[in-house]
Amino acid sequence: MEQGALISENAPYATSNAARLVTRNRIISGLCQQVIVVQSDINGGAMYAAKAAQQYGKKVLTLDYSFSGNQALITQGAQAINSHDYVIPSSKTP
Repeated sequence: MEQGALISENAPYATSNAARLVTRNRIISGLCQQVIVVQSDINGGAMYAAKAAQQYGKKVLTLDYSFSGNQALITQGAQAINSHDYVIPSSKTP
């Protein structure tokens, strides 16, 4: 905390639960330029991050795997990527 930032809606020592993880994913989605879902079932935790990113107008990508969440995201307009072909862009600005 002395050299960075801590952003949370929860107390530092609060126990983890499903609702808090959803909140965390929403914050992460807001801070990111894009969200990449590696593997998720339709009700998986990564889907919350992806849905929040879509609501924020962020780019959502997903690996083209057979998991129900991945396929649902592709149907909803997420960019399907092949794990061997995709290079994560640098966060450096020119």
